[in-house]
Amino acid sequence: MVRFDWYQNGTHVYVTVYVKNVAAEDVELRATATEVHVHTPAQDVAFAPLYAEIGAATRHVRAANIEIQLAKRTPHEQWPSLTRAPAHAAPRTSAQSKWDAIADEAEETVPAGTDAGLNAFFQKLYADADDDTRRAMMKSFQESNGTTLSTNWAEIGKQRTATRAPAGMVPKNYQD
Repeated sequence: MVRFDWYQNGTHVYVTVYVKNVAAEDVELRATATEVHVHTPAQDVAFAPLYAEIGAATRHVRAANIEIQLAKRTPHEQWPSLTRAPAHAAPRTSAQSKWDAIADEAEETVPAGTDAGLNAFFQKLYADADDDTRRAMMKSFQESNGTTLSTNWAEIGKQRTATRAPAGMVPKNYQD
């Protein structure tokens, strides 16, 4: 993993790649409007996709680093980050998911009654959930010491989740 840093002004973005003892003739810089690639004999570094489009790109090789100067195509645009997060799939249109379909699918793919099946179900439930559902699951499970799991953030977000021991058991505080 290559260490790098970046900063910007109104017209340029400066990226400093920390690589020691590289000769200027051994550094190759390839830049397009949305990507920058730096090739050295030891390693390759890519910054893609950039937050916004760039114009010209130049490099300055020093003893401890390579400084890359990128001209902003849109001057005075503030970049919140060097690269843009990849586009996600289409956002969910409704907050409610089809939990019955997920449960049926999980039951078909993994044998019922096994720990592996139960773990696979909860992993799929969490992976396919929206942010509020994930937040509700984490909060309810942690606050209840593992005795409650809820997917309803509207309910769980309002108050602390109490520990509910199984029938015939008494909850014990770990500090006691």
